[in-house]
Amino acid sequence: MKGAPPPRGNVPKTSLRWSLDSAARELAMSPNTLQKVLNQASVSPGEDGCFSTAQLLSGVYGRMYEEKLKVQQHLARRYELANKITEGEFLNRVELEKAFSQLAAAIVSIIETSGLPREAQEALQYELAGARGAAPP
Repeated sequence: MKGAPPPRGNVPKTSLRWSLDSAARELAMSPNTLQKVLNQASVSPGEDGCFSTAQLLSGVYGRMYEEKLKVQQHLARRYELANKITEGEFLNRVELEKAFSQLAAAIVSIIETSGLPREAQEALQYELAGARGAAPP
């Protein structure tokens, strides 16, 4: 039996170690940008001052995944709110009617105890009834 054929390509059998400059060149970014990305991902070089391929990939592309996930979550929330508005579920109609009814009752009470002439009170209550959607008397 013959031995295994020699490996093709230029990748050594030992794990690759990347300096910041060589990794930046390979990933098409400036060394400063790569350093910032790796710092944000809490990726530190080994004792030799170099990074493993796995460290680089998790530092650079792991952040991309997180950012894409955030964008997707924000889009999902936006669509959820838009759907609630479209379906009329954004505001609770029953609670709004209850609150406006209480507000109208308070305004009517203030009008009645205001000391305004009766005609002015009736005019204000007529306007309030129109704002509430009720038919005028």
